[in-house]
Amino acid sequence: MVVIGTLVVATSGLAVAGSFQGPRLSNVTVAAASAIQLPGQRLVLQSNQAIESVKSADVRVKPEVAITVQSTGATITVKFDTTLRGATDYRVDVAVTGASTGIRSEFVYQFTTPDLSVSVLQRDAGGADRVLQRAVSSTDTLTLIGSPRIQEFALTSDGVAAVVINDADDGRVVLAHNGQDLQQDVPTPGSGQIRDLRASPTTGLLGFVFSSDDLTDPTAIESQLYLYDPSDPNGLLRPVTGLDGKPASVIDWRFVPNTGYLVAQTYDESLLLVDAAGSAPPTALGQHAEMRGFVPGTTDLVVADPTAGSLINLSSGTTSTLSLPPDRLGPTSYPGKLVAMSPDSYLEVVSNPTGVGDQQRYSVLRVDSSGVTELYRSTTDGAVIRDICLSPNGQYVSVELQDPSGTFDGYPNVPSFTGITTYFVDVTSGDVLGGVAGFATSWCD
Repeated sequence: MVVIGTLVVATSGLAVAGSFQGPRLSNVTVAAASAIQLPGQRLVLQSNQAIESVKSADVRVKPEVAITVQSTGATITVKFDTTLRGATDYRVDVAVTGASTGIRSEFVYQFTTPDLSVSVLQRDAGGADRVLQRAVSSTDTLTLIGSPRIQEFALTSDGVAAVVINDADDGRVVLAHNGQDLQQDVPTPGSGQIRDLRASPTTGLLGFVFSSDDLTDPTAIESQLYLYDPSDPNGLLRPVTGLDGKPASVIDWRFVPNTGYLVAQTYDESLLLVDAAGSAPPTALGQHAEMRGFVPGTTDLVVADPTAGSLINLSSGTTSTLSLPPDRLGPTSYPGKLVAMSPDSYLEVVSNPTGVGDQQRYSVLRVDSSGVTELYRSTTDGAVIRDICLSPNGQYVSVELQDPSGTFDGYPNVPSFTGITTYFVDVTSGDVLGGVAGFATSWCD
């Protein structure tokens, strides 16, 4: 969606005998909705006359964001090197000079980014489970799909995919398109367990890991990763293969953001970079104990080993040690999940004893070169932070808090607890922008 914001032109400089005018801003386009999801989005400003070359020093953006500037003729292109914040007013000031008149002008353009959206899974032991979608700062929710026993979900470009399980805990994958009640079944290799459902908005592909119930089938492969293209009229699944060209057993996998690739971890802990289209052989990335997702706005994969963490830059194929600042925890503090925000900053779940039995008080810390900041603290003794996930632009963290009265729900592959509320916390200010009953936010990769 192209958003046109508020356009203001301030012209300065002397005109010779009133015959000349400085450049004027005639048109602006910016994909504000894309800019809060993807880095590298562009703001294009069009002058009514040719202008001299514009440099980055001639452009000011508030709030500040890293930019790259190009200009040709009467067109100025401002590329935002990182994602923008959602629900934020931006102002762009550009100093320009007419190429033929030498008269200076200032272009001023203002636009507002939309709020980020987020989806959660809400389970109901007495009825249908639902996938709900809402804007972060809103309380209004939209049901994307409802069905008994939804194990997990993944957002697609025009709706949602979900793994729905039967009474025998066997799964099937269904697609629900926005605005349509009809659910479309995705083919599966047979009866069995399905896990790690994911979708790629870049390629439109779905992927999931399948394990057959038929233990007597000699051709069945445990934890086989399959890809599915909803736009393919043949409707066939495509198995992901390893370095030897044979279907590989997969522990974990991820689509690489904003690319046509995926990363898969096989049972010997080898990582493979796989062309999702299947037109090129996979590339080995080494052996690592665990994948922990991508740094927001990048293709830098965070991996963990028993002695250290690392970053794998999938653009260059290089691996570097992840050197994070210390969290300075006290002797009674217990560290939990860690999420990297950048190569030198992260969020961490921490618990501390309350002094009442074995109850713990949970909090979320932001750790960077400036020190340690407590972003969020549970106000209820015995409440447990089950998970945290960063928004695609790194602006918010979702915090899944389980009430002390919550009980285990017994779902296979993606079990959870009743009584979970997900809160949305600004990682800069620590402001809590409300919450919604449910878990497994769409921000989790």
